[in-house]
Amino acid sequence: MVFRGVFHNFARSQVRRALRDTRRRTVAVECAFCGCKEAWDLYSAFCLRSFYGFHDDGEPVVRAYVCENGHVAGAWTERPLYS
Repeated sequence: MVFRGVFHNFARSQVRRALRDTRRRTVAVECAFCGCKEAWDLYSAFCLRSFYGFHDDGEPVVRAYVCENGHVAGAWTERPLYS
């Protein structure tokens, strides 16, 4: 399942502040909504809860990314994306 949306008031959110203050690295993921070439991986930044689980290879079941403008895109996978 694929999902996308807009993080309301992302510029003023505690999530953005945490991402910036801890200097989380961005990944080269192009935003589906705007021209941003990089986004934060919300799982790697500990913004997604781990109770969603993991696949046998350690890949998280839910992956989500948010760009600088607050656009969110992600996927819920039943099988690992990589083998």
